[in-house]
Amino acid sequence: MAAKSPIKATYTGSDPTGLAEFVAADFIAITDGGTGAVTASDARTNLGLAIGTDVQAYDAQLADIAALTPTDGNFIVGDGTNFVLESGATARTSLDVYSTSEALAVANDLSDVNDAATARTNLDVDSSSEVTTKAVNNGITFAIALG
Repeated sequence: MAAKSPIKATYTGSDPTGLAEFVAADFIAITDGGTGAVTASDARTNLGLAIGTDVQAYDAQLADIAALTPTDGNFIVGDGTNFVLESGATARTSLDVYSTSEALAVANDLSDVNDAATARTNLDVDSSSEVTTKAVNNGITFAIALG
């Protein structure tokens, strides 16, 4: 099928007298539902639409995010090239973060803080009535009173 050129009515006064093809310099006025321009740039100007100011310019990374399927429990992360979804477990691994129970057990040796006797042992406090200052975890000093 060949390309088609739009046509317009020609007028003498207010009376239509015929039809003619649009030419490159023709445009439809804004008041008639057009843009009042021949070029896309002029159309945006006439309509008050500046890319990056009035409308969002295309961005490939925004398109990445728009293409993601919302999934319960997933996070949007950058993989160095694109934005992707990661599960909580994968995000923790990517960030080298322990799970909550591992963080307490490994980093602080506080896995049993709900048990006072074990907590005293972990913190090197001899009895429930002892109040002392102890250096634990890399020289951080705590005043401890357990009972």
